[in-house]
Amino acid sequence: MTVFSFPQVRPGRFSLFNSVETIKLAHAFFSGKEFIGMYKQKDPGKKVVSVTFPFSEIIFAMGAIPVNLVRCEDYTYKETHLLMRRITEITKIFGWGAIDNLLKLAYFTRAGADVVDILCDNMIGALNERYTQLPRYAEERGFPVDSCFASRMLYAANLRQGRVADASFDIPYRCPFFAKYYDSLTPFMRNNFLLDIPMTSGADAEAAMEADLQELVAMLERLTGNSYSDARLAEAIEATNEVKAIYKEILYGICKGDVLPYNPFTFAEVQALMLFSLTDCNSNLKAYRANFKRLFAEMTGKIARGEGFDASRCSKILYTPMFGGFEQENVKAVSKLGGRVILADWEIFGILEPISTTGDVLHNFALHMLRMNQFLGFDNETYANTMIRVAKDLGVDGVLFQGVFGCKNLGPVLKIFKEKARQNGIPVVETSFNNIGENVEQNKTRIEAFMEMIQA
Repeated sequence: MTVFSFPQVRPGRFSLFNSVETIKLAHAFFSGKEFIGMYKQKDPGKKVVSVTFPFSEIIFAMGAIPVNLVRCEDYTYKETHLLMRRITEITKIFGWGAIDNLLKLAYFTRAGADVVDILCDNMIGALNERYTQLPRYAEERGFPVDSCFASRMLYAANLRQGRVADASFDIPYRCPFFAKYYDSLTPFMRNNFLLDIPMTSGADAEAAMEADLQELVAMLERLTGNSYSDARLAEAIEATNEVKAIYKEILYGICKGDVLPYNPFTFAEVQALMLFSLTDCNSNLKAYRANFKRLFAEMTGKIARGEGFDASRCSKILYTPMFGGFEQENVKAVSKLGGRVILADWEIFGILEPISTTGDVLHNFALHMLRMNQFLGFDNETYANTMIRVAKDLGVDGVLFQGVFGCKNLGPVLKIFKEKARQNGIPVVETSFNNIGENVEQNKTRIEAFMEMIQA
């Protein structure tokens, strides 16, 4: 893996010049409903499959459209939904270069400043508003209140947006509440497919995994009318392999380095968009790969031109696990106290590892899914060891462990992880919530004490 080395730059006002690909990633993520509508209008027979984990290659290979249903919500926070529509209209006529010119107006006009504010400082705020509302929506409609945050959020997203999808592809890895969530989909979600990754290794586990994938393929063949081929799956995998390789370059080349392409808070939001968008590749694999390649070039170019942010004195904090809920206030607290957050959940989960495209490609895909056992594992110690390894590889100064009330998985892991972190000299602080936006002040107090200890 290439690790980039960039010259130091002076800290100064954050520059959004030459940040079109960053905005393009956000625009595609927050325009899920609009994009799905456009795809269906172009090809009414196209099928949509809801997904919860970034294993969308097989959906693309079968000629269907994967979608994380959370993307289909209306993001009304600070009128983000209206802004997304305006961007769509502008880029259809004038191209994405017009957006770069509009950003430059931020230095001179109120309108330009609003674009910068909403798309950068508040793009995760729009997502968090929905993440706050969805679990409560599920509770109000009878979903168990003692279930974890993620299962309540997924249930509500399916209840509200499930009509968009023709099928669902879900994976209940290490989650006892996922069975309740899956069973609850039966009344209103068609063609549900639950793939349970075996918590074992060896030939029997591989055979079981491949058999389940063949069942999924059979369902998708009936749904789409298309026949499976190794060649199409290999093509999809080649695209995501390239995206994942770039993702690793960003983690180990940019996040680990001393110069960031944005200020630390905005960079954390961009990382969050990278993490959430990988689930379905923003429903367009070709466009997503091109966006990711240019996004990386944009980041490295900004740093090389001296437009980056000098983060050499900012403490590096690994924030994990947060794929099921990003508490923006925690990131703000870390940033205000001179830290910078790194989000590496997909690296910790083993999702970013490449998949072989030679030989039996479906079997290779089964091995990739089973590989999660090597990272998250058959026991809590494996998961804790993986977090320690990634924390050390990233050279972080501490770990912010995001607990969630109701999760029967993270509690036991935290106890083991904290002991291993102590043995390795890695400071750890735990924050937790039942719903996003709760326990904010308590968490801030913990983070303040944690940052003071690290920077002493």
